[in-house]
Amino acid sequence: MVTVNTAIKRGQLSINLPVMLIMFSVLGLCIFLVTDKQAPGYLILASILLAPLTGWIYWSFAITRWRIWAFTNVDNVHELKSKAISCQLIWPDGHFFEKTEIRTKKEKEIIKGLDNRFLENPPKRKVLNDDSTIPSTTMVFYSKKYLLVEMIIFGVAILLLGIYVFVTSDHWILGTFFSSMGAYIIIKDFIKLINDRAQLTLDQNGIKVKDEYYPWTEISNVTITAASNKWFTYSNKWLTLETDRGVINETVDDFDISITDLEYKLNIYLLRSEKATTANSVYKT
Repeated sequence: MVTVNTAIKRGQLSINLPVMLIMFSVLGLCIFLVTDKQAPGYLILASILLAPLTGWIYWSFAITRWRIWAFTNVDNVHELKSKAISCQLIWPDGHFFEKTEIRTKKEKEIIKGLDNRFLENPPKRKVLNDDSTIPSTTMVFYSKKYLLVEMIIFGVAILLLGIYVFVTSDHWILGTFFSSMGAYIIIKDFIKLINDRAQLTLDQNGIKVKDEYYPWTEISNVTITAASNKWFTYSNKWLTLETDRGVINETVDDFDISITDLEYKLNIYLLRSEKATTANSVYKT
């Protein structure tokens, strides 16, 4: 048996990464052909559909093989399924895109058999003990490393592409589009880079999101989910707080904490809050 995290990492390397490379390769090839005047300009517009389509085709075949391997070799299939959906490796049952997985007759039979594992192994409730290594307060900031990489790989690269199109061809509309997109990414990331304010602050009393503080007593539910309207390769994670003041959604992609670590620390602080509440109740009694 392998761990859930091992299975997820294998899926990201064998599926999400190749899909992203395929999409960018197709888009890059189309841009090159147009700028080199080997293809008409409308190929750029066509590539916006062609790039995700080719990535989608690869995903449709590859995800079936990963699904069979992962759900055969992981013990906690319920946790695996939840994390695989959150990481956008697979789609929820019955979702339109879930039905686009391409499976042979034999693979359909294997997957049908694996579905029995969900009935044979009911969801395991996580039992947590307090962790003394977790400080009384955790402050989460923007990740300088993540933002620099995004700014250079995407912002600068797209800006240079736009300038290249301007210089080497007469497609000024295309050049303006890429230059504007690159400049936007650079400016957006630079503003975050110079922001030294904590974006999240966690302790046993509650959570502070930017400048607003929410006590745990005002929060009915805390979840971290993936945006369901994004392509497979786009990592977009949201921290959702259901509070007495309404639902709060905060994207946590570019924070200096992993999703797994954030989930763990949230559970620890919630546990401490429950213990503190129980202790106060006993003391008052």
